[in-house]
Amino acid sequence: RPDFAIDSAQTSFPLSFREIAPGASDTERIGMRGRQNGSYNSELFRLLEESSLSTHASPQCLSACSYMGLILAALIQGADRDEVLAPEWKPLAALVRTSSFHSEVAEVAFGSFRRKKPPEIVGSGYVVKSLEAALWTFHDAKDFREAVLRAVNLGDDADTTGAVCGQLAGA
Repeated sequence: RPDFAIDSAQTSFPLSFREIAPGASDTERIGMRGRQNGSYNSELFRLLEESSLSTHASPQCLSACSYMGLILAALIQGADRDEVLAPEWKPLAALVRTSSFHSEVAEVAFGSFRRKKPPEIVGSGYVVKSLEAALWTFHDAKDFREAVLRAVNLGDDADTTGAVCGQLAGA
């Protein structure tokens, strides 16, 4: 049995932000606040990072997975797209502070996808470029269809870019 295998009988994962931060407001839960000392919750960050370990354990992948999971969780909870993609979003600042957040992913998270245009934006199989391309197609699209169509039309590794963008646009 590999070291990274999870025994579901012995491991219980939080089902929602309400279980991660009981007693906190929805906004605080999205930001992972609400522990007894009011500090940001590193448990969610750890779980997000661990979700990548079995197949993609590079520092870039771990950081991209953490950032993507944080965005998805916030969007699913009803947070505004512009808010969660803003470089000053408090949960992003907490993620950068509480983990070994990779500098290449930080550049994307802090807005490189807003400053660039194709051909600088590419639908590549490299995790940082895929994330950047998906965020570029998603950040100002008027709807799901436009976002995903823009993603796959970048070409190259279109299925990856489309899948990543589709998660964001569908959340």
